[in-house]
Amino acid sequence: MDKRYQVFVSSTYEDLKDERSEVIQALLELDCMPAGMELFPASTEQQWSWIKKVIDESDYYMVIVAGRYGSIHPTEKISYTEMEYRYAVSIGKPVLAFLHPNLEAIVSGKTEKSTFGRAKLLEFRKLCQTRLCKMWDSPTDLGAKVSRSLTQLIKREPAIGWIRGDQGGGALRLELAEAKLEIEKLKSTLNEKWNSANETLASGSDILTIKYLAETSERKVGKSDKIYWVKGEEIPYFPDFTWDEILRIIGPDLLLSCDENDICRMLNQVAKHTLQSSDDQDENIRIDVVKIYDDSLKRIRVQFSALGFIELDSGTRGGFAWNLTERGLTKVYSLIATKVESNPAT
Repeated sequence: MDKRYQVFVSSTYEDLKDERSEVIQALLELDCMPAGMELFPASTEQQWSWIKKVIDESDYYMVIVAGRYGSIHPTEKISYTEMEYRYAVSIGKPVLAFLHPNLEAIVSGKTEKSTFGRAKLLEFRKLCQTRLCKMWDSPTDLGAKVSRSLTQLIKREPAIGWIRGDQGGGALRLELAEAKLEIEKLKSTLNEKWNSANETLASGSDILTIKYLAETSERKVGKSDKIYWVKGEEIPYFPDFTWDEILRIIGPDLLLSCDENDICRMLNQVAKHTLQSSDDQDENIRIDVVKIYDDSLKRIRVQFSALGFIELDSGTRGGFAWNLTERGLTKVYSLIATKVESNPAT
């Protein structure tokens, strides 16, 4: 069955023409049908009603955010782009957000000039970061991340999609139902085999010692009691983490495909915070950078692959990209999702 998905692409327009072109090309290469502002500039209530209808009919929604907030709705006092995003979330549409990471690096002609506009843009960016969100720094990088992220989202949350009218019918529906039943049986069998094979693998509350190297600066006092910092020693740092703790750290970013460079960044940030917060940290020593050793990162990569939690792909900046398997997704949700607290017996 040749199923295609419709994807609503939302953004400001004039400043993101090149970026939208890359995104649309990426969607077409995935056999998706893009829909967006090129067809209907959002400026009237009649057009807004039409836009909502197109979002309703779309399978997925994505927003691209850079340096502009966009045209403001006269009564809602937020931009049409934000209205589209909020509407997609409100109806339960799977959403993806792609944010430029450095507003200061964007040319001035493509940024907000007013204080109000800049403030609203920052608020909107924070809103987007509460859901699935990726950063991009060039049109080409954006196109690559859209392609990979949407592929993962389709696997994770398959939508209804669109098929040709001559491809439907009762026989096809029966065939699909039988195929789905067979898939569920195979998944159950596979999980049993995984559970049996993984009994001897370290996981869960088992401990891994991760090796880091911390670059430091040393506090000095000069003339007139002026404080300055000089390059200090490189300090080996070997904290212990359980495998579940590691997965909690990187899990939220793995909900979409994640470059291994970003995995390193998250693990380094946690180690730096832990080292800075330790009781025996000398106030005259400043922790500047903490870097994980390659052999520790490789060990984590191999272990999560062996446990069936991740699959590896080519990253956008070289190296690997980590993708959660269905088994990995279930494990991450069990670790980070909020659980209902049981009421104490009265």
